[in-house]
Amino acid sequence: MHESSLEDRKTLFKLVYARDAFERTLSFGKAFQEYQNPDPDDPLYSSLSCSIFVNYAKPFKQGQVLKEALEENIPTEYELIHNDAIRWRDRFFAHTDTKGLTDDEGLEANQVCIEVENGKPSLIWQKLEVKSDFVSDLTKLSEILLEKTGGYIRELYKKHQNFFPKTDGIYLLNIDPKIDAFFTIKPPVI
Repeated sequence: MHESSLEDRKTLFKLVYARDAFERTLSFGKAFQEYQNPDPDDPLYSSLSCSIFVNYAKPFKQGQVLKEALEENIPTEYELIHNDAIRWRDRFFAHTDTKGLTDDEGLEANQVCIEVENGKPSLIWQKLEVKSDFVSDLTKLSEILLEKTGGYIRELYKKHQNFFPKTDGIYLLNIDPKIDAFFTIKPPVI
């Protein structure tokens, strides 16, 4: 083996990671669409919303080469959806920037509010309602990127198929530069 196969193994690692993230985005997006309680106070709604944004963004946070390769495949009509998803992930779901991100009403998204019920005030974190149409568009984009990612994986498989194991078992993709093998057998877990 040579250095280029190590780079291909690292790329394969990132592509499989991306494929998994887009598959999860699709699963969470479908569950979100089917969920009948679009209430930002509902823990399941909130968890699904967060999972959609965080999983979608994962592949774009794994190095410039993969990010650029994936972004090349975003159709023009989905660029705004993509940019918004990354921005909301970065500034709301995964971090808490206090400036620069506003909701539909122009209010800063990450804010502490006072809610008064029955004359009793309580401090709360501002809730975010994720629109079903946005999730629908983001899942369509994830399907497109999942297809492209699968194509890249198939290309690497064709290039290195002689190194893929033929015997039943679970094998680990090797990304250790000190080991030449494409795959190593996974040791049993005790």
